[in-house]
Amino acid sequence: MALLPKSIPKSDYKRPRRINAVSVSLVIFLAGVVYVLWGLYPVFKLRAAVKSELSDALPTLWLMNLRPPAIALPELRKLKTNATAKIQKLGVRDPKLEITFFRDKKVVAIEAHFTLTAVFPWMKKTRAIYCAPRVETDAARVEW
Repeated sequence: MALLPKSIPKSDYKRPRRINAVSVSLVIFLAGVVYVLWGLYPVFKLRAAVKSELSDALPTLWLMNLRPPAIALPELRKLKTNATAKIQKLGVRDPKLEITFFRDKKVVAIEAHFTLTAVFPWMKKTRAIYCAPRVETDAARVEW
């Protein structure tokens, strides 16, 4: 019935050592990835906190988008100074911090532009990382 031989010859497989060039290079690569993430973690954390702060201010901007420009402009200035102060309180020390509002009939958005510094501890290197978190929502008015 089957055309296979009755006994399949055993092949000898030479197992590599537990510690070899591949395992050493994988450990070095993994250590490098962990080191880079260790240096970038504070940047990711602060950027996420800024995005959260911007999303907290978004409902206020949505309400201002429904008002006429004469009433909305003074309130926008207040919102911008409050948002800037809260973001600086979180730890953004960039003097070029800029908050931009986008108001349209379709989309309402807030965007912050700033630079953060990533510090890599043992190499004593720093990198400036440009961040521009943006939050947006639909600007449609809900009619009940």
